[in-house]
Amino acid sequence: MRMTTVIAGVLAVCLAGAVPAAARDTVYSLPRTTVTATVAKDGSVGVVEEHTFHFSADGHGAYVDLPVTYRSRIEDVTVSEGGLAYREEGTAELGVDRPAATFAQRDCGGVHRVVWYFAATGGSDRVFRIAYRLRGAVIAYDDHAFLHLPVWGRNWDPSLDRLEVSVRLPRVGKKKETYAAFGRPGELLQPAFAKQTVSATATNVPGGRSAALDVAFPRKQLALTLDTAEDVRKGSGAANLRTLGSGSLVSTDSGTGCPATLTSSSASSSSGGVLSVLGPILASVALLTLLIIFRSAGTGGGSRYRRHHQTGFSSSSGGDSSSSSSSFSGSGGGGDGGGGGGAW
Repeated sequence: MRMTTVIAGVLAVCLAGAVPAAARDTVYSLPRTTVTATVAKDGSVGVVEEHTFHFSADGHGAYVDLPVTYRSRIEDVTVSEGGLAYREEGTAELGVDRPAATFAQRDCGGVHRVVWYFAATGGSDRVFRIAYRLRGAVIAYDDHAFLHLPVWGRNWDPSLDRLEVSVRLPRVGKKKETYAAFGRPGELLQPAFAKQTVSATATNVPGGRSAALDVAFPRKQLALTLDTAEDVRKGSGAANLRTLGSGSLVSTDSGTGCPATLTSSSASSSSGGVLSVLGPILASVALLTLLIIFRSAGTGGGSRYRRHHQTGFSSSSGGDSSSSSSSFSGSGGGGDGGGGGGAW
């Protein structure tokens, strides 16, 4: 019994050393995010997201999962901070140490992931600017056009103090033209029109809550051709306009999204020291020893341990169950098409 207790203690220490600090603790809060979208005449949408992170401890990287539908796509992604353009290189991995002022991206079906890397000190605020072009998000009918714009993903763990959203149309509205805008959910976002801009503000957005903006405007605002039109449909669009207030025309949950997983390199780079390298080896040896002891003793301790091990690293935001034993938790969400983000 004493030997079992000692080995279990050693195993706990080894596992603690093998888990990066980023996977155990949330190192940031979210004071503010602004999302500015500009609809071009060809129906594409230029989007700029500015995320303010407050780091309570040293930070090394962050990411956002941008929701896409079955017919939309994201292009021309850039990341910058205070006028400094980040350089794109490598692959989009979470929890790793990479050269500061670099970023990477990947499309996962349901979301487009953007990951960027930096060196933030505890107690600092950092404002990151992610810009991209969204294509296929505008549905154009003969008379009316519709934009569905996701602005906040449900897979963010912490709450957001303030969310500011604006959508600028190609031109100023004219008399007798029809415009409409609806927030999703309505109690969170209440948009208003002013000339050619729709704006909305939300405060204290809880973690696990998504938000989107639906905007209807005249098709005549667009100058679509056979080369630029990506979603032109028959009919006036009046039926969609009448029902828009009761629900979104588009679902953004079109895929499983990117899994929130740590790579093998993240454990060594984030934890540091020899223990981070030897931890997994020692843990495997200790686990094997435990299984031998329990099997020889005829007890059920092995099954109890396996259940604990599988949940010890699980994602708090609905991660990919197939990789739950190594999912990236405590610093963000992921694993489905709902969008979100995090930092470590």
